[in-house]
Amino acid sequence: MLNRAQMLQQTYAKTPLGQQAIATRAVPLLAAERRVLILIDGQRNGAELYQQLNLHNLFDMIAALEQQGLIYPMLSQSSVVTPPTPTPPPKPPQVIPSAASVLNEAALSEVKQLMINSSRQAMGLLATRLVRDIEDIKDLPSLKTTMARWNMALRESRAVAAQADQLLQTAKAMLPVAV
Repeated sequence: MLNRAQMLQQTYAKTPLGQQAIATRAVPLLAAERRVLILIDGQRNGAELYQQLNLHNLFDMIAALEQQGLIYPMLSQSSVVTPPTPTPPPKPPQVIPSAASVLNEAALSEVKQLMINSSRQAMGLLATRLVRDIEDIKDLPSLKTTMARWNMALRESRAVAAQADQLLQTAKAMLPVAV
């Protein structure tokens, strides 16, 4: 950490994160800190910034901006410092659907129809939202969660509560994958 006398002579430049912070306001900064960050350009030293901004806590702000990785001190012209570049985040692994997660469209359609019919029979108009969710099933995870909700709704109904488990077993048997 530099003392105030050294900070007066020091020139600072923005890091890529600092440039992004100005462009997108992604980093929360106080208005005064933002002004300091905007004026730091790799040309003005601490004394010029102090003269231009006339902030009594300028050096504390510069230290805070440096700590956050928004600016870096430049060395003299003979030894040029390159700003630290953030490493890109690792790419997420490509998800290759396994055989278990790929659903047979015909079987899925039959299971959906069974679920919709039994929901309407058991709950009538109260099944509208559940029916919409059943119609929106596209993959195995959404099938599992919707099937669990469907089974619970059937158990809570008076009309088919006794057959809820049997309907669930029938729906599972219709699918070529284990659910």
